[in-house]
Amino acid sequence: MTNIDDIAFLEEFRAKIERFLIAGAAPTQDPLWGGKALTRMKEAMQDEGFLELRREINQTKGHATEVLERLGVGCTFKQHPPPAVGGAVTKFPLFDLITDNQSLHTVDGAAFTDKIDEAIGLLKNKGSELGPASPFFIVSDVSRALEFYENRLGFECHTRTPEDAPFFAIVRCGAAQLILKALGPEIAPLPNPRRHDGAQWDAFIHTPDPDALSAELTERGAPFHKPLTNTDDGLRGFEIADPDGYVLFFGRPV
Repeated sequence: MTNIDDIAFLEEFRAKIERFLIAGAAPTQDPLWGGKALTRMKEAMQDEGFLELRREINQTKGHATEVLERLGVGCTFKQHPPPAVGGAVTKFPLFDLITDNQSLHTVDGAAFTDKIDEAIGLLKNKGSELGPASPFFIVSDVSRALEFYENRLGFECHTRTPEDAPFFAIVRCGAAQLILKALGPEIAPLPNPRRHDGAQWDAFIHTPDPDALSAELTERGAPFHKPLTNTDDGLRGFEIADPDGYVLFFGRPV
């Protein structure tokens, strides 16, 4: 599954949890400690729609745990004994407590949703992570190139000389880096735009989720040279051409 698919799945799973909780919490199944919330849970379990919701959560909680643990988000609930009693810490699989809370605590719903929100945040950030790349581009106008890379592709300028009329600049996005240098008298002018036939790229920039990045750059108005696709070379990605005709491929192996 892609990051987009995982995000959609976790958002749906989160919504199901919120609908299932009683007063925003998962009551303990222990009759001594469950109280009114346990009674309300037992009453709700008489409703067929509520039972179906419980089945859906139980069928998908394993996948939710798998996604979170893959991202390094822990899914274990720890129950500490009272200091006066002492004893070992009891551990429970977190999402098991949603529908069948065997701990002695009523668990606040935020214990579940906060973990899911953390995972969704990590997945959204991963969509914009880029791998290392530092090609050197000779451009006709550094200021124009900077405007394109900053406004259309989301790069940031880290070096510019001088500020008012730059002839050299370095732009970065994640781990990807591009070096831009203006035409000088010793450099023959480049045709503009340059012509590329087939899969000829001036830079390959790795991104783990080209689908998410393609959607992001579409919103920025980036000019796609070739849209998102699976190539004959076993890659998934898309091409963008800059104002000087340099073609950048953003993608990953399928």
